[in-house]
Amino acid sequence: MLWDNMKRFTQPAYSIYYFSDEIFVKCPKCNGFAKVNITRESDYCYKKSLNCFECGFMTTKGWFGYWEGFIKFHCGFCGSKIEYSTKKPTKKLSKDMVFCCPRCKVTKRYPLKWYRCNFAGRDLYFGLELWLKISVKNQTLWAYNLEHLSYIKDYISSDLREDNNRYKYSIITNMPKWMKVAKNRDLLIKKINSLEKSLPKV
Repeated sequence: MLWDNMKRFTQPAYSIYYFSDEIFVKCPKCNGFAKVNITRESDYCYKKSLNCFECGFMTTKGWFGYWEGFIKFHCGFCGSKIEYSTKKPTKKLSKDMVFCCPRCKVTKRYPLKWYRCNFAGRDLYFGLELWLKISVKNQTLWAYNLEHLSYIKDYISSDLREDNNRYKYSIITNMPKWMKVAKNRDLLIKKINSLEKSLPKV
C-alpha cells in the first residue's frame, strides 16, 4: 500500500533535442524575453529564427555565443607539429596570433581557425543565454522551455524513478547527481517554481 501512494516517473527517456524546437532565450540586443524557433525539414536540415518580444529584434542568421580558436600547423622552421587551443572561449575573433614553437623557439604568426562553443545554459543555434536558468547551490539549473522544465520537475518530484529503456543520450541518464539526490528535492522544486513565474505574458 505504501508503494501505491508514491509518485512514479514513467515518461519516455527523451534526449535534450526532443525539447529543442522552441527555446526561451535572452535577446542579444535588449536582454529581454525572446524565442528561438526551429523548423525541421529533415533530421539534418533545419531553419532557425529568433524573435524578441520586447524590442522586436528578429533574425534567422548569426552566432551570438562564444568561440574557441585553434592552430594546427607545422612549424615553418623545424617542421614540428604545432597544435594550440585558445582554451578560454571568447567573442572577440582575430585572424591570427603570434605563437612560439615549443621545439625550436622561433616565433611566427599563425592563422586561427574558430569553432562555436556550445555551453550548458545557452541555446544550440544562436549561442544565446537561456531565459529559464537559475543558480542552485553554486550549480546551474536550466531548461529550454516550459515543456522541458515540466519534464525535469516531474522527474525530481517523483519518489520512484523507473529506469526502463534508458540510454546514454537521455536527459535522465546525463542529469547531474545533485539534481537527483533527495536532500535537494524541495529546494529544486522551489527554484523550478520560481523559473515558471519568471516568464512574461506574451
